[in-house]
Amino acid sequence: MIKKRSVFVLDAGANVPYGFSTGEGLLASARSLSVEQVKEKTCGQLIDRQIYPLCRALADNFLPPIDALLEHRADLRLAGKKLMLSLLLDEETKAQKSQWRVDDDWMSLVFSQMAEDAATVGAFARNPVSFITFNYDRYLEHRLVRGLVARYNVGEQEAWDAIRRFQFVHVYGSLGELPVQKAGGSPGYAIPFGAPRIPECPTRGCAKRCRVRDQHRP
Repeated sequence: MIKKRSVFVLDAGANVPYGFSTGEGLLASARSLSVEQVKEKTCGQLIDRQIYPLCRALADNFLPPIDALLEHRADLRLAGKKLMLSLLLDEETKAQKSQWRVDDDWMSLVFSQMAEDAATVGAFARNPVSFITFNYDRYLEHRLVRGLVARYNVGEQEAWDAIRRFQFVHVYGSLGELPVQKAGGSPGYAIPFGAPRIPECPTRGCAKRCRVRDQHRP
């Protein structure tokens, strides 16, 4: 187990080894979409007069991350976040299927250090750690839960209840809480990892349900 109080700070490229795109890659994906494709990706929640200026700005933008553009363009922020939401949920889905190099799997290294001499999931939860991430996705939380399920033969809910005390801070905001994180009754909607497009899941791009939460703005 980790003995000293530790804070892991994950930069925007921390999840690239697991199949997530860089900021440049995400921008390239957004630029490749036509107006109709943006409308389809956001489940018809955007209209042409919202999409056209967004596509023009993305095409002309010099800064690699999409959120750097949206920071200065309040008029594009809603449409841009809806598009980012869908693109990032696709990234989560892709990450579930990706094969990474063992040498690049830093999450396994951290997990193995935390699990050493931790005979139970309760003992694992006593690791004095916190995570600060500059990513919107929930891959770290998702993988830790699945790793605990595999190691200790517990349910997902028990795994999350054990590690929720670690504190996971998404500096710029999050795609939303996973279903196991919502079990405590906190307000809002749960967004499944990758949010597959099935009737039981909240619709991607929905004005009320699926949104990139911005922790700096109401």
